[in-house]
Amino acid sequence: MNLGILLSYPTWFIALCLFSGLLYAGILYFRNNQFKSVETKFPLRATLSFFRLLLVSLLTFFLLSPLVKKSTIEEEKPIIVFAQDNSSSLHQYLKGNDSIEYFKQVNESLDKLTKKYQVDKYGFGKAFERASEYGLDQQLTNLSDVISSTSELYENQNIGALIIATDGIYNQGINPLYTSNTIYPIYTIGLGDTSIQRDLSILEIDYNSVVYLDDKFIINVKLKASNAKNEQTQLIIEEIKGKQANKQLSNSTIIINEDNFFRSKEIILDASTKGTLHLRATLKSIDGEATVDNNVQDIFIEVIGDKQEILLLANAPHPDINAYKSAIETNKNYKLEVKYADKFEGNLSSYSLVIFYQLPSIRNKIAAIKSKLLEMKIPALYITGSQNAYPLLNSMQNLIEFKVQNSLNEVNAIINDEFNSFTIDDGETNIINGLPPLFSPYGQFKVSVKANVIAFQKIGNVKTDYPLIVVGESNNQKTGIILAEGYWRWRVYDYLTNKNQITTNSLVNKVVQYLTIKEDKRPFKATMVKEKLYENDLVELNIELYNDNYELVNSPNVDLTVFDEDDKEYPFSPIKKENKYYLNAGYFPVGSYSFRAKTIFNGTEYKSEGRFIVQQLKLENINLRADHQLLKNISQKSGGAFYSQNNVNELADQINSKNIVATLHESISTTPLINVAWIFWLLIGLLSIEWFLRKWFGGY
Repeated sequence: MNLGILLSYPTWFIALCLFSGLLYAGILYFRNNQFKSVETKFPLRATLSFFRLLLVSLLTFFLLSPLVKKSTIEEEKPIIVFAQDNSSSLHQYLKGNDSIEYFKQVNESLDKLTKKYQVDKYGFGKAFERASEYGLDQQLTNLSDVISSTSELYENQNIGALIIATDGIYNQGINPLYTSNTIYPIYTIGLGDTSIQRDLSILEIDYNSVVYLDDKFIINVKLKASNAKNEQTQLIIEEIKGKQANKQLSNSTIIINEDNFFRSKEIILDASTKGTLHLRATLKSIDGEATVDNNVQDIFIEVIGDKQEILLLANAPHPDINAYKSAIETNKNYKLEVKYADKFEGNLSSYSLVIFYQLPSIRNKIAAIKSKLLEMKIPALYITGSQNAYPLLNSMQNLIEFKVQNSLNEVNAIINDEFNSFTIDDGETNIINGLPPLFSPYGQFKVSVKANVIAFQKIGNVKTDYPLIVVGESNNQKTGIILAEGYWRWRVYDYLTNKNQITTNSLVNKVVQYLTIKEDKRPFKATMVKEKLYENDLVELNIELYNDNYELVNSPNVDLTVFDEDDKEYPFSPIKKENKYYLNAGYFPVGSYSFRAKTIFNGTEYKSEGRFIVQQLKLENINLRADHQLLKNISQKSGGAFYSQNNVNELADQINSKNIVATLHESISTTPLINVAWIFWLLIGLLSIEWFLRKWFGGY
């Protein structure tokens, strides 16, 4: 530590301070007659003058506001970061005495390092966090996050080395080799078994999360077997029914004909019951398996009772009608019914959307149908053509005002780059812009500001601002307009060119989906923050309450209850957050759940219900073969070294032998000199001694 004095005035001011002290002492003791009569003249006066000189000089010096500068050199030990894999893939390997012995060796090695270094211990699985004990129970492993998080947490600090103890198996994040180009060496400790173990596993199950009642659906079970040639097993699919006995839906024999065996098994099932279908796929175990935890997987499928019904009301037969029906029904959510306007007497209430094909016309004005549609707020899609009566069409919607003649133009589609109500990707845009021409009415079009243009018309080689496909809101009703006939030509061309009709089907279905999605205007609603949950995900809900002006309020309290498959209740009280409500219900076991939120506002009781599913996470059980080669590559790339579990002690000696130097930090601080405590006592001492001598010799 170094000390110094800082002045904000020139140093020659110190001479002025000494001069002022000398002048004051001389006048007091050599010019004052009182002290000339003292018997002991000169020695006493000289001593008293010295004390007065020192006192006055110090006081005037303090008027210069001197500062004390203190410089301290501190040594920062290099930091050794130890990261232990805390995932469940190591649980089978490190258990019992093996676990005790391993962690004993690790702690002894780290104790050796603490003499020269600062050692920080972490555990990692799904997250990288401080830890001193390890449960080996994490269901995910993000190895790349260990390296990147270390670099971020210790940025601008003296990291001597990173030690990672793991089996090299990761199932989240990127390949850790991409993040291992660090300025510090990475030492790895290889754990786990690198041999190919005898094991059966269900890798994953592909399935549609939503199916329709009474439909058949397929689940695709991907199987893997290692070191089990000439064995056979059973793949059993069961419906899990809570308190009731499970129902077996399928039982397939799987013959394993090679040591490195993969198989995808498709199973067709019936959606016979509305609601959440809980299915469990099980591979019957064989002798000598490394683990049976990966032999079972659960999935949950929502069985919906009703498809959305769409009515296509036509003026007369046309090839486009069947083309639109085929395109729309590629989406299993929709069921399209075709009717002709002059014979339609049905009820509109069951339909989610009505498509008017070349209606209204002179023969079919459909005024009564349109009136009922507005009353029921059912969305409408108009597809125009040569049979339309455009003055009547103008009166039925206000997105486009038509001034057309009784003739048609050949027009191509050009997708509007600024349209953003739904996504049309670049590949689809290129295909649509290259489709053959349709037939659009010839004339002028005045587009409302409420209209969103999906595609414009291209006439010959000229790109126009005439609309071709438009969506928007007309008379408080979602409305779409396709200003052309000949859609069947698009589908034929799409198939001949691309060997499928994915793009032309997709465009129509996106328009239909946009029109059929209903805006949720409920005054009270509870929704899940995250729809798809795994067992390590928090169950979180947002709850909204609106007043009569549709403004968010949260004055009343809200009660929310979660019900499991056995109707067991879990009550919660959501908190008020800003002008909404929020609930963190914590973690739930694997299963299907429902919830009900309720509150009372202005004397009215409101309720909101919903469902969520917690799925099993078994990524750690899919691959049990340790990847030590990956660890060796990481260490080599970063300038570290790889060690096995058996020579962990050598790692500490290796790091201690490295010339990892400490970092020296100089810290400088300044404080006013007058704040130093002993200065006060010095001044008091000088005054006291002078006063005592003057009293003793009677000079006052």
